Amino acid sequence: MVSDTFSRTHQQQHRKLFVCQELDCQGKDGFSSNVDLVRHLQYAHGHTRNGDLRGFACAAELCPRKDKVWLKEENYRLHCSCLHQQEDCDDLVEMSRIFLLQPLKR
Repeated sequence: MVSDTFSRTHQQQHRKLFVCQELDCQGKDGFSSNVDLVRHLQYAHGHTRNGDLRGFACAAELCPRKDKVWLKEENYRLHCSCLHQQEDCDDLVEMSRIFLLQPLKR
């Protein structure tokens, strides 16, 4: 016999009640939980928990990708480890943290 909690949780996965309100968003099908929606807003649209936008613009002096903004820290760290092996990645992350006034156009 399936528990009521499991059944409710399973059904919630299919309902997708949490919908992204950003214009031109590919996530219009919705999300099964608020946690999933918040994660989507953070990674797809660059929102932080307080509603600000954040990203990383590489602070390495000779970076060939100075014009790029990374929204996910893990992707920026990958960039640092591949292109800036001689520099301290943690220092670059701290120096490269930026706040944006509006979402990036993708």
